Amino acid sequence: MYNSMREIGFNSEKNEILTKHNNQILRLTEDDIIFCEKNSGQLHIHTPAEIYQIHCSLIDIEKEFGYPFFRSHRSFIVNLQKIKSINNTGDRVYKIHFHGYDRTAWSSRERYEELININPAILRL
Repeated sequence: MYNSMREIGFNSEKNEILTKHNNQILRLTEDDIIFCEKNSGQLHIHTPAEIYQIHCSLIDIEKEFGYPFFRSHRSFIVNLQKIKSINNTGDRVYKIHFHGYDRTAWSSRERYEELININPAILRL
């Protein structure tokens, strides 16, 4: 399920992450990426097919990619185009569900309010 990646590069013009793994170059495009998660010091990039463990920070991803990626929480960057629904958990955080993907991400209350200000259409989900 997890594929660990050692080297990473970015192609900002095409919103791609390029990484070397097992003597192959893997290209992850913005359309491949559902969300990125920092967990126990490791960055996990969630795609429909696999979860890739990358050796970089969320700050690196955030600097390289703009829209449709959004820092929803200190541990998550989500692809806004992949969001299916957002649920208020009642515990000052929101759970984000994605089209065709069973894992979820989180949004802090402050970041949720910023998301609504940036993209009011998200309220119609």
